[in-house]
Amino acid sequence: MIDEIILKNSYQDSVIESYDKLKELINHNPDIKLYFDHKEGLSFKQIINLDKTYGPFWTPAIQSTNKYAHLSCIRSNICDDSCQCIKLEGFGDTLLDKGLTHFNQNKMSSIARTTSTQIINEWLYLGKLFFSWFCSPSPIKVRQ
Repeated sequence: MIDEIILKNSYQDSVIESYDKLKELINHNPDIKLYFDHKEGLSFKQIINLDKTYGPFWTPAIQSTNKYAHLSCIRSNICDDSCQCIKLEGFGDTLLDKGLTHFNQNKMSSIARTTSTQIINEWLYLGKLFFSWFCSPSPIKVRQ
């Protein structure tokens, strides 16, 4: 879906290049699409800090692309003053609005066919979670 949104809307070249880089990482680890900050993006400095806090997740994917494996910050997991911080750009504040427009313009069956099982399962999980918190039966009327 993001592919279609990027193609239909005018995004800066840097955002399109970042999306291409992101797709390379997703090819290595599909879970990346679940944890990438689609609005703000992520810098390598943030990625290194996330991996230090939660364990290796991002850096193995980055190293697998061979495009950035030579960078000292990726090899050492240390981002110092000599680091040239690379950022995977986000898609901005309007991505959600553009996504909703896409949903409204397309049949859900066609969207479901082009969406990965992993993402569908994530949406089903979130839907059940929201439903359990916000939906309840009408109050029971007590007879007297």
